[in-house]
Amino acid sequence: MASLKGISVRNGLFSDLRSEGFKVHTVAEAGPPFILSSKIDLPLPAAWRPPHDIGSLPAEYAVVEDCYVFPNGAVLVGDRYFYREMLFLNWKRRDRIPHLSRNTRYDPVEDKVYIEADYPVVRMDGPMFVATNFRNKNFYHFVHDVLARSLCLEAAERQLDAKLPVLMSKTEFQMQAVLSRAVFGRRAVRHPKGAIVHLARAIIPRKAADGPNICRPAFDHLRAKLARAFPHNPRPRRKLYVSRKDGTNTSFNRELANEESLQERLARYGFEVMTLSTLSPQAQLEAFTSAAVIAGMHGAGLTNMILMPEGGAVLEISGVPLTPPLYARDARMLDFEYFLAQTEMTEGGVCVDPDAVEGALIRFGGESKLLPPIRQRARLFRSDEETRHMPRQNIEE
Repeated sequence: MASLKGISVRNGLFSDLRSEGFKVHTVAEAGPPFILSSKIDLPLPAAWRPPHDIGSLPAEYAVVEDCYVFPNGAVLVGDRYFYREMLFLNWKRRDRIPHLSRNTRYDPVEDKVYIEADYPVVRMDGPMFVATNFRNKNFYHFVHDVLARSLCLEAAERQLDAKLPVLMSKTEFQMQAVLSRAVFGRRAVRHPKGAIVHLARAIIPRKAADGPNICRPAFDHLRAKLARAFPHNPRPRRKLYVSRKDGTNTSFNRELANEESLQERLARYGFEVMTLSTLSPQAQLEAFTSAAVIAGMHGAGLTNMILMPEGGAVLEISGVPLTPPLYARDARMLDFEYFLAQTEMTEGGVCVDPDAVEGALIRFGGESKLLPPIRQRARLFRSDEETRHMPRQNIEE
């Protein structure tokens, strides 16, 4: 088939595959749902409080015949166009119209959805594991929507008794390429740019993170796999502030007007300022696998918490309006301490209260029962001025 343009399709959910007779394999049942909480008893925004259904996604995949994979990762099986539960979804438009997709057109008169994209169709030999994602260049989505599929990949390979090539979008950055090789090996096959891939047989995994919900088994597996490839420092001590001064995404007003004063306050506690785009993958891996704490504005850089050793802490700065609780969810799932510093819009721009940030650091370091040893952790958060005036025997405790 030269083109799919003009074909009428129905929006599909992953659950439709099972109801329509496709074989869906459950790799791991969903764990018990959890709620967002702060282990140091600091309040979270009211909008983030229960009820939530976090952690209730199972790890599943389906084996389908004769399907089409679009450049954005959507999959057409028969007349079912699968997008939601597969890729990023804007929750304000969770109706019949696929969001962030130029592939389809909704006709309100006929109440039908049509393929609008006129991409050429390229046939590839299968079976092939589908991990295409058009938001691949965003590190958050690369980890959550691509790498997190590794649990299903390994299960499918055991079931089929074969090593499967992984169809995925081009990795834009060196760090992504390094992690991709660690997780998938050298089996990645690049999705042809601007083309629809026709597969005789495909393995389609269910999305591991869908809005605020998440598949905990998938991320436990990914974290363990990354820890084997990039071992944790047994004595993590580094404190990292991830700067977004190189960021191009200005959504949620994430450009701090008082970032300089915040960095000065953090420097008292030994924080290093990191601009990730200026660092090699090796430098980033060394930093995050040795980190006791990471702090930063809401953004993809905080996704690196998945590389941190156990017992860590995450301090997130929210944008305006309040950003989604994605990193609060990840920190809770990874059993890290978490604090959200909310910003406010002032005449001079978006600002955060350095005193509130400092208060969270003190709580992280001195009162937590879940960051042993307590004396050592408390020392991590003492300012240089406090340390200079302490007896040497106390400093070396």
